[in-house]
Amino acid sequence: MQTLPSWFFEAFNHLNETDVNKLIYLWKTEHVLQKAIFLLDKQNPSLNPPKKCPQDGSNH
Repeated sequence: MQTLPSWFFEAFNHLNETDVNKLIYLWKTEHVLQKAIFLLDKQNPSLNPPKKCPQDGSNH
């Protein structure tokens, strides 16, 4: 099992403890959900800022 995403608790802090626990259970048991979130996180520029080349400052 993958750990919860870094943004998990911030995103769901408006929910009560029971509902958060239900989401954690889904995360632990639904591997398709984990894969989908991993792919979405990978494409999220705020979670994965471009890496700059130390020599010329480009994003390559």
